[in-house]
Amino acid sequence: MEKRIFLVGTAFMLLALIGCANASAHIYGDTWSITKTTQLTNNTACDGLPVWSDFGTGLFYASNESGNFDVWIRDADSTNKIQITNELAGEFPLFTLLNNLIYVSKQFGSSNLWVANTLWATSASDVEKIALTNDSYWNTDPALIYVPQPQIYDMQPYDTIDNNVPIISANFSCSYGNVSKVTLSVNDSDVTQNTTITDFNVSYIPTEPLNCGQYNFTVCVESDRYTSSSSTRYFTIAYITNETPIGCLWTSTPTIGANISCGFGNVSLVTISVDKVDVTANATVTPSYVNYTPIIPLANGSHNVTAYVESTKGISDSKNWTFVVNPERRCSGGGGGGGVPETSYAPKIIFASNRSGNFDIWMINPDGTGLQQLTSDLSNECSPVGFGSKIVYVSDREGNKDIWIMNNDGSNKEQLTTESSNEYSPTIIHSKIFYLSDHSGNEDIWLMCDEDTNKERLTFSTVDENMPSWSPIGGIIYAARTGVNDDYDLWMMNTNGTGKVQLHACSVK
Repeated sequence: MEKRIFLVGTAFMLLALIGCANASAHIYGDTWSITKTTQLTNNTACDGLPVWSDFGTGLFYASNESGNFDVWIRDADSTNKIQITNELAGEFPLFTLLNNLIYVSKQFGSSNLWVANTLWATSASDVEKIALTNDSYWNTDPALIYVPQPQIYDMQPYDTIDNNVPIISANFSCSYGNVSKVTLSVNDSDVTQNTTITDFNVSYIPTEPLNCGQYNFTVCVESDRYTSSSSTRYFTIAYITNETPIGCLWTSTPTIGANISCGFGNVSLVTISVDKVDVTANATVTPSYVNYTPIIPLANGSHNVTAYVESTKGISDSKNWTFVVNPERRCSGGGGGGGVPETSYAPKIIFASNRSGNFDIWMINPDGTGLQQLTSDLSNECSPVGFGSKIVYVSDREGNKDIWIMNNDGSNKEQLTTESSNEYSPTIIHSKIFYLSDHSGNEDIWLMCDEDTNKERLTFSTVDENMPSWSPIGGIIYAARTGVNDDYDLWMMNTNGTGKVQLHACSVK
C-alpha cells in the first residue's frame, strides 16, 4: 500500500522544513521504503509544524514569513497560500476539530490557546477567532479528548396517541459528573416550571388540553462537568387512524373507513364524506370505527375521503386521504426505518496551565466555556493526552518526572512509572502509551502496553531518540541523532521497536 507522510525535521526546536513523502510498507512485515520526497515550501522563511485540515484538503503550518511566526494554510498541493493570523505574538497550529483550528499564541511571557474558524477564509480578516484562554499565564500542552454526554431516553409519547392531556416524559442519566439542570419544552415553548423532575426523570402534564395535531417536545440535560445533551421527540394526537383504502386498488366498491378513538372524553359525533359528498347516513359507525361501502360503483381514477370526529370535550379531529380505483399504471410505495440512539460524546480540550501558581491539568470546552481544574497538587503536572476514558500526564510529585494516569474527571490518580529517572512526553499510538525516559543517560523511547505493566525500551543508541508520533502506514515516526552533536533526523520503526529505517535527513538542530 502507499501513504503520504509529512516529514518535519524537528526535535526541540519549533520549526523546520516541511516535506511530503510517499511511503510504502508490507502490512504484516518490517520493511519500510521512501519512494518520493516533495518539498512543499521554498522560501527564506522558517516553515514548520504542519497540521492537516479535517478533510485533508489543506495544510496549516507556522511561518515567520511576515516577520514573526504566524499560522498559514495552503492547499494540499501547496497552492493558494493564505495567512490565518497576523498578530504581534507568535502563533503556532496544534490540531483541528470540526473545521476549526486550535492554535497557541505566545507573547510577553505568556501563552494562550485560541480557536480559529477557517472554513470560508480567504484572508486573516475573514477568520473568526475565539480565545480559549486569554490571560497572563502559561497555557500549554493542549490535547483533545471526548467525554460522555448526558443520556436522554424513553421519551414518551411518540407516534400517534388519542389523549389530549398526555404525560410527556423522559428518563435521563449522567455518567460524567452529575445532572445540574433539566429543561423541557413543547413546540418550542418552555414548560419546565410546570414539570416534575426527579434524579432520573422529567414529566409534564399539559395544564390545558392539547388540540389534535402534530407536536414535538425537547428535553435538555446539563451536567456540572459542563456537558449537555438535548433530544427531541415528535408525536401526533389524533382520533382518526388506520385510514383505508390508501393507494391503488382494483375494485370499484371498496370498503372505506378508519379507526376512531378518544382518550379525552368520549366520541360525540362522527361524519364521513367521499368526494365531498356526505355519506354518513349510509356508513356503519361504532365506538371504534367508521366504515362505508359505496352503493354505486366508483368511477376509475382518484377519490378523496374526509372523516371527522368530535369529542364530548369539544375537541375535534379530521383526516383527509385519497385512493385510486383501477389506475392506468401501478402505484409505488415506500418505507422507513428507525434505530436506537447510541451513546454520544462531547469534545473537550485538556491542557497544562500555571494559573493556580504551579502547573496543573485543566479542561475547557472548544468554545472557551466550562473551564475546570483536574489536578490541584503542589507539584507540577503537564503534557496531558487522552487515553480512552482516562488522561495520561506527567507529574513531578515524587521529585522527578513520572507518567501518571487519571479518569477524565480528575479522579483516581495513579502513578504508572516509579523509576528514579525521568519519564515524560507521553503519547498514545495505536492504543498504547509511548513515552520518553532518560534512564540510560540519554533520551530513549519506551512503550507501556497496559497501564503500569509490560514496560519496554524500544531504542538503544547512545544518543537521543524522541518525539514518537503516529504513522499513517503503521508503526511510529520519531526523531533521532546519529551522533552527539549531529542534527536530528526522522526515523520510522514498528511499534515493538523493530524495523528501524531513516526517512529523511534534515539540517535542523
